[in-house]
Amino acid sequence: MVLRLARDEFLSEYFTYAPGESLVLIAPNGGGKSVLMWQCAREALNQHPELSLSAAMPKPSDETTVKWASELGLKVTDQYPFRKRFWEQEPRGYVYWPRHITTDATENREHLSQSFKTMLNGEYWQGQNITLVDDSYLIACTYRAGLECDQYLMAGRSNKSGLFGALQQPRGTVSGGSPSGFWYSQPAHLLLGKDGVASNRERFAEIAMGLDPRVIDGIVANLKTYRMHDSNVSEFLYLNRAGPYAAIVSPF
Repeated sequence: MVLRLARDEFLSEYFTYAPGESLVLIAPNGGGKSVLMWQCAREALNQHPELSLSAAMPKPSDETTVKWASELGLKVTDQYPFRKRFWEQEPRGYVYWPRHITTDATENREHLSQSFKTMLNGEYWQGQNITLVDDSYLIACTYRAGLECDQYLMAGRSNKSGLFGALQQPRGTVSGGSPSGFWYSQPAHLLLGKDGVASNRERFAEIAMGLDPRVIDGIVANLKTYRMHDSNVSEFLYLNRAGPYAAIVSPF
């Protein structure tokens, strides 16, 4: 039987993070992936004060990121390597928000590609951190930093570099390509939102983590979505590779 947990209960009592582990959320737009990912990152930092957090942001603006940067004491910067001024208090981490080149789409894509590759590689080798990639498809596929992300997913435990990422679906697009299978096969923590597409659920079932694939298919197809404060908030199926441990995480 799969447990059903309120989100606060899940975060405070059931979610246990070890440095170097990766966490991936997969759900369609509008289900609250970003907020849940930030909440998990906050809990991981609470459990391991020695870790720092770096967030890679590919979009020109994002209110959720601004809110969480303030709450967690992160410094927003468009420069990498991160530089702390000697008169400033040491931040808990950084939000890397490179500037966009608005006059040329091709030049902007190349600029962001190189920027994120450099940042992800640098943070991986530094170690002792969590790197949060909110729009993972944009960074891994559109800006071609998939190999740098795979580095975390395959070998992050060795130097305690964990990746927290979010995808809209387990398959990419014809033009932009697909995220590698490591996004599904390697994370220690996987959170799946409601998905009505049978082919997506088949992919989820391939990484069953000890559960009968038919159980995963049935749960993901029937997860609930609630309307709260003018936005949608979904239930998620949580899978823990070390368990096997599974729970349905409700918003309340």
